[in-house]
Amino acid sequence: MKKILASLLALVMLLCVFPLGAVSVSADYVSGDFVYTISNGKATITKYVGSGGSVSVPNKLDGYSVTTIAQWAFWNCEALTSITISSSVQTISSGAFAACGNLSSVTISNGVTSILESAFAHCDNLSTVYIPASVSVIETAVFNDCDKLSTIQVAADNQTYSSRSGVLFSKDGDVLLQYPSGKNGEYSIPDGVIAIGDKAFSSAYGLTSIIFPDSVTNVGDSAFEQCTSLTTARLSKNLHIISNYMFYDCANLISVAIPKSVVSIGESAFWGCDSLTNINIPDRVTSIGTFAFACSDKLSSIILPQSVTKIDAKAFFMCPSLANVYYTGSEKQWESIYIGSENDSLINATIHYNYQAYTLNFACANAYKATLQNHPVSTPHTYGSQTIYIDTEYTLYDIDKDNTPELIVKEDSTKYYVYTFDGITTHLCRQTRWNYANCLYAYPTNGLVVYGGGQGNLQTDQLQGSFLTDFGEGVE
Repeated sequence: MKKILASLLALVMLLCVFPLGAVSVSADYVSGDFVYTISNGKATITKYVGSGGSVSVPNKLDGYSVTTIAQWAFWNCEALTSITISSSVQTISSGAFAACGNLSSVTISNGVTSILESAFAHCDNLSTVYIPASVSVIETAVFNDCDKLSTIQVAADNQTYSSRSGVLFSKDGDVLLQYPSGKNGEYSIPDGVIAIGDKAFSSAYGLTSIIFPDSVTNVGDSAFEQCTSLTTARLSKNLHIISNYMFYDCANLISVAIPKSVVSIGESAFWGCDSLTNINIPDRVTSIGTFAFACSDKLSSIILPQSVTKIDAKAFFMCPSLANVYYTGSEKQWESIYIGSENDSLINATIHYNYQAYTLNFACANAYKATLQNHPVSTPHTYGSQTIYIDTEYTLYDIDKDNTPELIVKEDSTKYYVYTFDGITTHLCRQTRWNYANCLYAYPTNGLVVYGGGQGNLQTDQLQGSFLTDFGEGVE
């Protein structure tokens, strides 16, 4: 009899602790479409088991306040099209709504304080997100790889974050945190930005060109990882480190000028940059990380400064086209460099010792022609550089008749970069009728196109030829 009374008493105690509407499933509980756990009297949704469509996360489940949506709770729910997150929820955990491919609408109520890493990553149909004032923590890559996301809006009274033209920043604007993956075309980072967060531009497949202001000093890891349409990058002259995975798998990156301020190149920084043909490593760099330029199929030549003391294993792994290394130091200095294993592409290339860069120095504004010979590397340099590597003869003309010579460089059939030279300083031409960027590009294989008429006569559709002879007027 005592055993029966004890059993009944235990059952009564259990019923007092757990609600009648909650059914135990491996220590979890089910209420309607939600599986949840209880901790300190609060509910955490661990799994959604409903049929999808438009879903609202309730404030309470069986009387327990819902405060957390757990990691992967809605992961890969293809049937989910809309989600409203109630004001009781404080934390949206890592990957909570990741890979919900048909999710097109997200409403985050004021009350949510934390959105953790990759919470909404790979939500291919999500186009706009609004961050309420209550949110104080947004971790890395929250909206990474959302192909249609073009706008991240932030409440004006949010004390931690802000939005500029749909891009997520810190409240003071010093840090760029997330560039929406669905934005297309060129992007100029606003002046005054100091840092770019980890994975800030990762998987921004439509990004074609990026221009840094010189205020940027720090770029996080994987910042431009898998930006597969990115062709050009103009970096800050005050950047100190090319971070790990910075341009990882940017297969169409044609040209990037590494600033003279850089002292190290991180792990896998340019891994898989198949369109890079040459690179100039500036003379303050001391180390090149593992896989830094690995699997860059077209990389054929590099300029390597004598400041480099360490090249980690596989830094130039599987670079089959690498034929020439132009080293600014002596053979003895080259032999003292630590070169890690599996850098056969580098070791087997022809090493040109004591390489020196040459500069253009125009004695007067009327000097419109210049010739550099025996310089086998064509390398882009940052805006304002007076150094150009090129193995060709080229001509400069006073296109806009202002007594200053101009140079037009063709990248492809639609993009032309126009520069002027005043003494030894490089200047950008006026923007009229020309598509230009902040780097100087020289492509001997495509040639330089020059037109000698007035600026008003220059039409974009006329710039189709690739050699000087294509333009008769003004060409000697």
